[in-house]
Amino acid sequence: MLLPCAFSALVILLPWAISAGTIKKSTLSSSHRSYRRQAFPNEFNPAPDSGLDDPTIQIADPSFATAIKVGYQGPMASYENHALVGPVDLLRNGHVNYGVNPNFTLPLYHGVSASNTSYWWIVTDTSDEGNAKQLGINFSSKLKFAAQGKKGGPMGAEQLNIVDNAVYGRVGLVDFSPVRKLVPGASSPFPPKSVQPGSVGDANYTPMIQLLNAGAEVYNAPVRRFGATRNFDDSC
Repeated sequence: MLLPCAFSALVILLPWAISAGTIKKSTLSSSHRSYRRQAFPNEFNPAPDSGLDDPTIQIADPSFATAIKVGYQGPMASYENHALVGPVDLLRNGHVNYGVNPNFTLPLYHGVSASNTSYWWIVTDTSDEGNAKQLGINFSSKLKFAAQGKKGGPMGAEQLNIVDNAVYGRVGLVDFSPVRKLVPGASSPFPPKSVQPGSVGDANYTPMIQLLNAGAEVYNAPVRRFGATRNFDDSC
């Protein structure tokens, strides 16, 4: 006698289960439709005469025509092993801005010179493989040979320490005040008549630094500005 009651209860609950399933499916579909590709400033800014400035152009999502769920932005296999399928970007710590004036934006790091002057620098290479992956820069094991030098002479990489989360004690300086100038020769462009570089390093400057209290690893860390705050746009 209990079977008809159980069956009746199942029949009564079935529409609710179907309704709940329908609501859940509709919610998922709505979230998929609302997905938008993340945009970066100046990522797509073609020249007006290129014919590619059509505002209706849409960049396809990486999951298009695949079984990958919408919104999946996992790393390519080649990021972990360069021998695997995928692009091999040796420098992944910046962002490429396409357009009329394309450029590559890199993060700035703060440092303090031996004369207690603030400066800002970038990093592109290191001899530390683990840190290269974390920072998204190029790994070069032979870069550590830059720490060598002649007997009694300066080292190829300036030996520094990290103090209060900043690279401290840099002696070599760079003068960014000169204006870059190149005047072609009279009869032919080369050799030029006169040349003036836009920045000049002193006798102690080297872009290579060795962080003694951070594994004694070597970094290619060129200076971009001395005696400036973080908010500057005209020096890089």
